[in-house]
Amino acid sequence: MTHATEGAGASVAPVLSVSALTKRYRGGQGITDASIEVAPSALVGVIGPNGSGKTTLVHSIVGLLEPDAGEVLIDRSPAADLDAKRKLGFVPDELPLPSSLSGNEFIDYLARLQPGFDSEWKDYLCEILGLTDHLARFIGDYSHGMKKKIQFVAALAHTPRLLVLDEPFRGLDPEAAICIRALIDAHRARGGGVLVATHDLLFAEQFCTSVVILADQRVAASGHPAALREESGAASLEEVFLHVSGLASQVLTVESGIAARFPVHARL
Repeated sequence: MTHATEGAGASVAPVLSVSALTKRYRGGQGITDASIEVAPSALVGVIGPNGSGKTTLVHSIVGLLEPDAGEVLIDRSPAADLDAKRKLGFVPDELPLPSSLSGNEFIDYLARLQPGFDSEWKDYLCEILGLTDHLARFIGDYSHGMKKKIQFVAALAHTPRLLVLDEPFRGLDPEAAICIRALIDAHRARGGGVLVATHDLLFAEQFCTSVVILADQRVAASGHPAALREESGAASLEEVFLHVSGLASQVLTVESGIAARFPVHARL
C-alpha cells in the first residue's frame, strides 16, 4: 500500500516515489516495507520516535544507504541514476562538512558537480541567509547555524525537483528559521516537492500537506494532519503521534510520576 500525499493534482507524477523500501542492520532496527509518495508542491513530514527508522529512510532515499529491497524513484528516475541525483537537494542533520574549505570553495566545488547550478540564485540565497560576508571563512570556523545555512544554499542553488530535509530547523535562530520556511514555500510554488524528517510536531501540524508516522521501523499512519486528528478523535497531531507510536501510556506514567513527586500545591 502506498502512502500518498495530496499535491498539485492526483494525475501528476510524484516527485518522489518510495515503494516497499526495506533496509536492515545486523543489530536490528532499520526500516521495513515503507511506501511514500511526494507530489509536486507537496510538503511531507516524516515523524517518529528515536530509532523508528527516520534517518534510515532519509539516507536510503538520498543514496547514502543502499536498500535491501524496494524502489526509490525521483521524478520517475531510479534514485541511483545521475539524472535523479541532479534533481535532488539534501540538507542533512549531522553529516560533516569539509572544514578546510572556505564557504566560497565549497560552493564552487558543488557548482562544478551540478550542471543546473544558478550563480545568481546562489548569491541571493547567501544574502538572505546572512552568509555573504562569511563565505571567505573556513567552514570549520562556522557555527552550527551557519553550517546549516550553507547546506541549504548547496541544496537549493541548482533548483532541484525534490528537497529532502533532515531536522532542518535544529540550531537555527528564529529569523533564520523564518527565512528557511519562506524558501521551502518558494520551492513548492515552483512545483518542487519537499520531504522533511522532523521531531517538530507543531511544524508538521501547521505546515505539512501530509504526515507519515513511523513506529517500530514501519509506516504506522499517514495523511493530512487534520484527517489524522479526525480519524483518531485527537485534539492535536501530538495526541495522534503518541497514540500511533505507542508512547501514550509511557508519557502518562511519566506525567503521573512527576505530579506525585511535585504536587501542584507544593509549587505554588
